[in-house]
Amino acid sequence: MAEIMTEYWKPYLVPTPEDFSNDTPLPTLASLRRRILIKVKYTEPSKEPEKEASNAGGEQDPDTDHAQVEPHGKKGNICYALGSMGVYTRSCHFHSLNQPEAQMPTHVFALPESKVLFLLQEQREALLRHNASFLMRAYPKSTRVSSSNLDPAPFWRQAGVQMVALNWQAADAAMMLNDAMFEGTEGWVLKPASYHDDRRTPVKPKTLNLTVRLLAAQNVDSSKSSAPNVYIKCQLHVESRLEKREGQIPNEGKSKGGEWKRQSSHRQSHDPDFGGEELSFMGVEDVVPELSFVRFKAMDDISYQKDRTLGWTCFRIDRFPSGLQLLPLKGADAKPNGSALLVDIKLNLEAS
Repeated sequence: MAEIMTEYWKPYLVPTPEDFSNDTPLPTLASLRRRILIKVKYTEPSKEPEKEASNAGGEQDPDTDHAQVEPHGKKGNICYALGSMGVYTRSCHFHSLNQPEAQMPTHVFALPESKVLFLLQEQREALLRHNASFLMRAYPKSTRVSSSNLDPAPFWRQAGVQMVALNWQAADAAMMLNDAMFEGTEGWVLKPASYHDDRRTPVKPKTLNLTVRLLAAQNVDSSKSSAPNVYIKCQLHVESRLEKREGQIPNEGKSKGGEWKRQSSHRQSHDPDFGGEELSFMGVEDVVPELSFVRFKAMDDISYQKDRTLGWTCFRIDRFPSGLQLLPLKGADAKPNGSALLVDIKLNLEAS
């Protein structure tokens, strides 16, 4: 793996600076432009790698689970050639937020979702202070045997986690939110100011008033001769009551529908005319626009069966366009499927 990455990515890999150590300050983001950062457990050349301890909470980080398995159940060690690629993103085994590695500029903690939920319950302020200055990655717990997903939005909002790993097997709500978070970017976005300030400056939420006037959809499920019975679902993914009241992640982190939901009437057509039907969300309080989302799904109402998703689109609230808009819809592969939704959007954000 190290040889392949070096062969194909050499111009983009981060070179190790002279006199580099665990205490070396991090570089500026500008100096890392067009660079690839490898997150991997660091291995020192002068030491034989030790057997890695079990992960806190009884779950293992999938990033290290694919190491070669040795006889009698021992985990394979990461070779120096691969381990040395972790220059500014060195994976460290998590014990506590007070362990010495927690102050190393280059460390990255990777925790299963259950451990993040536990830290939020017991050490919320310490977790947020850590994640204001250092990287953390959350990943789905090992009991998700059906490849279901955690909801990334509250992990971004409540825990300040930068990297939320997802299962990509299905185009579920979690994947749609992740798509919206990074749509039109180079793969990263800057957190709101209060989330990267270790002084924990209070978040300044907004009150949202949103009205979506549905005009029409076009080319919906056009590959089939029979017209679908189309209706539009619109959902807001904002802080839940539990998040607001206790600063915790609801539903044990499970991916689900939005906290606010609206649905249109039905139209039997490939090109349904909704006649200006309005879906409104008024007085929605405590919204952090950069970490909140609006999601649309065009659905086919099928009798005695689960309704079928015909297309979807999702936006961060701070990037949701106002006025008359033609919104291209995507399919299960997260690519435009040729259908679109014509809407007129009125959006207003006020100080809460």
